[in-house]
Amino acid sequence: MPCFDFAVKPKKGDALLFFSLHPNATIDPTSLHGSCPVIAGEKWLATKWIHVRSFDRKRVSASRKERLQGGNPQSI
Repeated sequence: MPCFDFAVKPKKGDALLFFSLHPNATIDPTSLHGSCPVIAGEKWLATKWIHVRSFDRKRVSASRKERLQGGNPQSI
């Protein structure tokens, strides 16, 4: 997996947008990221998740049902 040494110098009022998926909705491992500690002042952060598909917390996927029921999704 390629590793990019990329840094963004903070500037008041700026925002950073990046994508964690490829256009075909597969995970982009190069989107792994982190942050530096605050040396002086404050760090403010806001996260906005934009889902590729519908997101409904009430629904449980078939594969998750299988994991929860030991491979038997019919028993839920």
